[in-house]
Amino acid sequence: MANSKVRSYLNELKKQGKFHQCFQQIVNAYRNCSDNDFGIRFSDDDFLNEYKKLCMLMLRYFKKSDENVLSSEMNILKSRLKEDLTIKHLQLMLIDAILNYGLKHHGIESSKVPQIVVLKRDKPMLSPVELIKLPIALQIKSILSKELQTPTANLSKEASYGRLVLYMTTGVQFDELITIINAPDALMYLGGQVFWYGKSEKEERRYVLCDAVVLLLLHHKNFIKPSEKIRVNKNRLSEFIITFLTEASGTNWQSLSLLKLRTLRKIDTIINLSPIDYQMYLRSSTCTELPQTAFLRLISNKALVADEIAKQPKKFNELNKLLSFDSDSFDYIEPKLIKAKLEYTYKNLRELNGQRASRAQCIKFVEQELKNDKNSVYFNILCGWLYYLLKEGGVTKKKLKVDTVIDYVKSISEPFLNVFTRTDLAVISASDWAIKLNDTSEYFNSAQRKKYLYYFSVFLIESEIVKDLCIDDLDIAPVQSKVDANLVSASHVSAILEYLSDSLNNSPVELYAYLLMCFCFYSGLRRNEAAKLYFGDIQVSPIKPNEGEYDWVLLSIRPNKIRGLKTPSARRELPLDALWPKEHLTKLRSFYDVQKNTENKPSNSLLFNCSVSVNKAYELLTQLLHYYTKDHTLRIHHLRHSFANWTWYRLNSNLVLTGRQYLSIFENDLFDQSFITHFNKRLKVKDNTRSKMFFLSHLLGHKVTVSTLNSYLHLKDIQHCAQMNQTYTVSKYFLSECIGRANFKEFMPGESLIERIEFYSKKQEQDYSIQYAGKVSDLITPSFKGFKQKFEADGQIRMLDYANALKSLELNSIHDTASSYSLPVEQVQKLHDNALSVSREYPRKGKKLPLIPNFPSLDNTKDDLKRVSSQKAFYYLCQKFDTLLSQKNVTLSEAFDALQILKYGAAGKNFALRCPDEQVIRNFLNLCIKFKLKSSHFKFRFHQVDLQNQNVIQARSYWEELVSSFGLSDSHIESASIEEGRFLGKHNGNGFLEVGLLITVKGSKGTYKKSRRHHSLMSFLHLLLIISYRAGEAP
Repeated sequence: MANSKVRSYLNELKKQGKFHQCFQQIVNAYRNCSDNDFGIRFSDDDFLNEYKKLCMLMLRYFKKSDENVLSSEMNILKSRLKEDLTIKHLQLMLIDAILNYGLKHHGIESSKVPQIVVLKRDKPMLSPVELIKLPIALQIKSILSKELQTPTANLSKEASYGRLVLYMTTGVQFDELITIINAPDALMYLGGQVFWYGKSEKEERRYVLCDAVVLLLLHHKNFIKPSEKIRVNKNRLSEFIITFLTEASGTNWQSLSLLKLRTLRKIDTIINLSPIDYQMYLRSSTCTELPQTAFLRLISNKALVADEIAKQPKKFNELNKLLSFDSDSFDYIEPKLIKAKLEYTYKNLRELNGQRASRAQCIKFVEQELKNDKNSVYFNILCGWLYYLLKEGGVTKKKLKVDTVIDYVKSISEPFLNVFTRTDLAVISASDWAIKLNDTSEYFNSAQRKKYLYYFSVFLIESEIVKDLCIDDLDIAPVQSKVDANLVSASHVSAILEYLSDSLNNSPVELYAYLLMCFCFYSGLRRNEAAKLYFGDIQVSPIKPNEGEYDWVLLSIRPNKIRGLKTPSARRELPLDALWPKEHLTKLRSFYDVQKNTENKPSNSLLFNCSVSVNKAYELLTQLLHYYTKDHTLRIHHLRHSFANWTWYRLNSNLVLTGRQYLSIFENDLFDQSFITHFNKRLKVKDNTRSKMFFLSHLLGHKVTVSTLNSYLHLKDIQHCAQMNQTYTVSKYFLSECIGRANFKEFMPGESLIERIEFYSKKQEQDYSIQYAGKVSDLITPSFKGFKQKFEADGQIRMLDYANALKSLELNSIHDTASSYSLPVEQVQKLHDNALSVSREYPRKGKKLPLIPNFPSLDNTKDDLKRVSSQKAFYYLCQKFDTLLSQKNVTLSEAFDALQILKYGAAGKNFALRCPDEQVIRNFLNLCIKFKLKSSHFKFRFHQVDLQNQNVIQARSYWEELVSSFGLSDSHIESASIEEGRFLGKHNGNGFLEVGLLITVKGSKGTYKKSRRHHSLMSFLHLLLIISYRAGEAP
């Protein structure tokens, strides 16, 4: 098909480049322009490059333009121009000149190109009309403040409700306060905070309340008789408020409505606090709050086990059944075959859609494809996503067109298959998935299609294929995500760093862990940003500071050859001397100086040059966080969330001062007043500025403050409560008004309101009691006592318990498994980690061992007589090992050495043990003899491999002597076929000896049936290897 007039003209411009008459006219005009016409001045080469880029863009987007340029395509082109104002202004002038030349010489018409860049202006938060209402807002505020000092006597019942409602609106929304007022018994207190907490199967709600509201709720609970209580609903709220304001002030407030009250509250918050505070505190959609367990752990500054029981109901049960595959059973299939199968599915799905088949019929077709093909895990994942998109819709739209669904899956399939097809999905962790998905993102040139990878990641999490995958670890700009909110206190991090500091000389892993913790917690770096820093990214003052002085260290976050950045705005510079406490910065400088002066590292080399040690360091940090806080939902990315919240406090020093009165988490060097002063001075932040959120967004590498507000700040309820207590101070007269004869004790930091009240009788104290949250939650003082980086078998725990725990991990979480079998959570976590390591390392080549051993039935309800032979053998070996271990006849270290024979397992032959190493076989046979195994339990086979003639006889004799030395002379060594040993590999001159374990079963007449191999024996060896993995080695 011939090119259109427009495209022919543009191709001519592209082909001739700087020699075209159009460009020559444009460049002459540009040279004659003064510097004031443009914010920047390009060199001739740069100007030519900009011209060529625009020609390419016009060719890309002017696809349907024929005789003239379509206005729709012109609008698309303008939307793709650079955001920088000066460059965009120049680009618009170039486009205008190119199109004017086309009009003059080729008759190509187009819509007028604006040469002025129009800036988007946000709608003002307060209009002039609203500002006129400020005196009314201040009047209501004055009435509320006066009421706390001199309460109005003899209020009517409706006015009492109105007073409570009016104070409540200072902290919560109208709908929320109704819930609280109707259930005042749900008050709880802990660590200086009083909060209302309600929990249901679907959700949990928590509202931190200021002192005035707490006293009024106690008054409402005890002074108003049950028969006189009014069931509060939204329709009567304005009536109650008007009644109270009229009785308290003596003026008529009949014109006040809930809508007007909301506006007045908005005006007061924006004027007296800031627009950002208004968005944080009074807009429910901003700032994701912490889950209850994390909240309690934080305000108490203690350790608390996270609650995993209250989860959202699964909406993907049908999909989970369709994808109920075991990835160990999948074989490698070439990507082109998977693509062909997917193309066949797309074709049939399009035909169905073309025949106007219903959505249910299309879903049924894809469901059948999933059921028919159970051999390729990769096809099942991609086809499962196809099914999910058809049935559940996308992230933002509930229903997607069939062609859109196919486009999503087709765009992802090729990059996904390129990266994942040679990966064993059974053994890779969630962090490995994140790394590989980041690798997959490199295949996308289009930013729009790169978002599809985000949609795919959401599917992986929701379908529980990779339920622990962290979206924040992906280098993909999120579209809409459910925020995983969690924080770590500065004091807990300091304790972990102190623990690591005592181990810094042991190995590079501890040193890496120490510095990576500082980079993530004190600098807010993403996991990948910290791991792949260049040596040249750090600038250090050449002069070391004197004792007590602040250092000067600057960190540049920028893309490099090894890793890019999540977004262009993630490029930033961080003054570490203002962010890191002096003690930790000293260790970084020491590490930097050693590498600079001793190793003489170039600037483009990695700061942490051993990727294995980096991964181990992150694993160690995760283990330490879990052990110390007892919260196993914490991840490395939550250190970045913690940085955002504690830096916001440091930017607002008034919040730190009020926070110290109620919470012990602010008793840390990070919140030292002199350090905060240096922080503000280094960043040039003024106390009265309202741009603090922009500072925080830049430190985090966010383009807009909305991302910071919505996804990273989680303490708005605590902060707003502190602000309310500052604004509305409760007097002893108001205390007496609400609960009768009582007084305030001397204020002690960390005490909540209910703890500061001195009651005059036990009955009064019981009547106004509030539930203590710590008793229910079982808070404990955190410590590292008993922490072990590696798994160590407990002599009190039987092998069968470990087997049951591993079996349970196939379906249940680590916490549920630990609870079910009364095992420590850390023990189960490390048992799982060992299983993961074993499945990655054994055998040395070929298909790896499964993550969970292929156990026989572990039903303990059957007695010994009813068990089948495989169960009896497995139970015997487990009980025998428990006995040997308790009597110290065998150690875990010896067992691990003996089980190195599993490195030579042959997957295709049910992991037959074919080993060329004499010492490995000796260790294994020695362990078997301790289990009282006899000749009838062994079957030996000799593989001559590449040996010939006399060498075969000598090698066979060599293995016979070795077997006889263990008293197994009755065991005959069979000769395996030469074909079987062709690909066994190198040996030491004696070929390979295959060791097979057999089960012997007595027949009905007392004679033994033919001995046979069984997977239960292999599963025992696999279990023992997991338990003894690297026993005796240094962590």
